[in-house]
Amino acid sequence: MHFKCSKDILLAAINTVQKAVQSSSSIDIYTGIYLESCDDMITMIGTNVDLSIRTKFQADILKEGKVVVEGKLFSDIVRKWPADKYVNVEFDENTNNVVINDGHEDSSFLAEIKTMNVNEYPPFPDTLKEIEEGEARFWDIPQRDLKNAINSTAFAAAKAEHSRLYLTAILLESKNSDLRAVTTDTHRLAYYKMPGHEGEISAMITADDLADIAKLLDDTEEKIRLTLTPRRAFFDINSTTVVSRLVEGNFPPYEKVIPLKHKTIVKVNRQSLLDAVDRIAVMIRGASTIMIKLNIKDNYLFLASGEMELGKAQERISIDQDGENLEIKVDYRFLFEGLKAITGEVIEMHFNGPEMAILFKSEEMPGFLYIMMPLIV
Repeated sequence: MHFKCSKDILLAAINTVQKAVQSSSSIDIYTGIYLESCDDMITMIGTNVDLSIRTKFQADILKEGKVVVEGKLFSDIVRKWPADKYVNVEFDENTNNVVINDGHEDSSFLAEIKTMNVNEYPPFPDTLKEIEEGEARFWDIPQRDLKNAINSTAFAAAKAEHSRLYLTAILLESKNSDLRAVTTDTHRLAYYKMPGHEGEISAMITADDLADIAKLLDDTEEKIRLTLTPRRAFFDINSTTVVSRLVEGNFPPYEKVIPLKHKTIVKVNRQSLLDAVDRIAVMIRGASTIMIKLNIKDNYLFLASGEMELGKAQERISIDQDGENLEIKVDYRFLFEGLKAITGEVIEMHFNGPEMAILFKSEEMPGFLYIMMPLIV
């Protein structure tokens, strides 16, 4: 194998597949990046047990072939490569090393990377069998829609190490011609609805995998193809294919926890509230408590940290209040992250008592709901 290309093109491909390359693993091959040169294209693959990414790009192919190199080392070398020099990548059959230089005999820099056994690299998942057996389904989704859905909900999923894997996932499902993305860790829930998507989609994919996929999406109406098989989801995005293993289990019945009534509605400037929470949180970060007290009274919202070992803080901001006065305690992290996820100059907060869920919404983000349980102490 022997090819040359610009640093920008090669590095962009590495950055794409590296999301699936493990920095360390008991199975060494999962730390590698697969490279294959054929015709005028380079195919590059990164893979692990749950996620596989393949991308293709044009290069000057001098000799066809395939190798597997240690991913982090290859990435670090290309990342530090001079922007004005081509990268020359050549497999040396005598040493089984990949040689990297600028392609000239008097190259000022030369590196050699040991290769792994290319025959041990896992084959890239293929939908062909499932398609032939009628077990694959397709949807074409605008990149902007999917990107917004993922970025608006991923933060509310449980962390990857959670024992209930379905809580680490984003549920993608179609109902009543709406494509919905939903996450919950049982303490909060994020919901994003996009109209105009026909078909019966229902799949759970880890929030971490989808967050990586969102980074590959453009903010355009150009469509990507989502293919679902019984075990995997395939995302075809321009010259890149991402394959993620589906999460098994039963997603919680999220529609039952969406509040349908309220006793108090607050309209507040989102940025003012976000800044106030951030300032109050200075007293809380590192403390044993994660609580902020919210007191809604006479068109003001009072925020307070409570008494801490090193001090306390409080702030008052003007609001539009409709309904009863209320005092409620919340997790400042959940409040802060929810306010960051929602867009709009003015947001609404719906309350139904000090021990009931709080609902957040915005006219400028009509498909989004954020629901957060209060702290009961």
